[in-house]
Amino acid sequence: MNNIDLLTVAMSFKRDVAEFERAARQFTNTVDPRIAYQPYASQHDQDMMNLFFTEWFLFEYILASGQTPLRSYVANPPHGAEEESVKALSELVDSQTFSQFTVHELKPHENTAVFQDMRDGQCYLVHDAYVSRKPSYEKGSVATRIGKINDEWQCLGGVLVHDNTAAEDTFILDFLPFDGVHASQFLALAKNVIGTKGSTRVSAYSHTDEDPAVPSTYYSQHPVTYAEEAAYVY
Repeated sequence: MNNIDLLTVAMSFKRDVAEFERAARQFTNTVDPRIAYQPYASQHDQDMMNLFFTEWFLFEYILASGQTPLRSYVANPPHGAEEESVKALSELVDSQTFSQFTVHELKPHENTAVFQDMRDGQCYLVHDAYVSRKPSYEKGSVATRIGKINDEWQCLGGVLVHDNTAAEDTFILDFLPFDGVHASQFLALAKNVIGTKGSTRVSAYSHTDEDPAVPSTYYSQHPVTYAEEAAYVY
């Protein structure tokens, strides 16, 4: 993703074992993932846990410093970090948002689609080769994280959930408290998808092999979609 290696950012914080374990406990206590009760978790469930935890940790978890890991990295880049990459990360951190969107005006020849936020109606021209080639996404909604990179809106996270329920009937996710101070709509989605009491069952797959134009993110741009597309997954 334009030379921004978000996995490297995440791994740089994993060296702080106490902080990383604190994040894992906070995530697990809030989401109550099914995998915590499975002695032999499937690769699929491990992938789901990794997708949700990594995205939440990078963008929403609050370090002891009061910053998210990404904002902390931008404020104090490690020695040797490329200036261009740090600048792009700064733009991404300041603009990123997670929400549920309806999708319109797919233009595969331009790798774009218009995302309209279901919370406030704001529209974004999003550059994403994968979504622009999914006409089925014009029905229902998608839940994902977007942000600006080089002044273009892009899908940022590894989690992209498509709900084919008609937009007017779509349940808008609540904001789920996770540390006594902050709340997260993303964690509400995680609880519904990978939590023990979640009502949504999804499949994960990588589309980078299908379309080399799709940029790689920190977990290989694995979108998440409803099981109706399982035939394309396995």
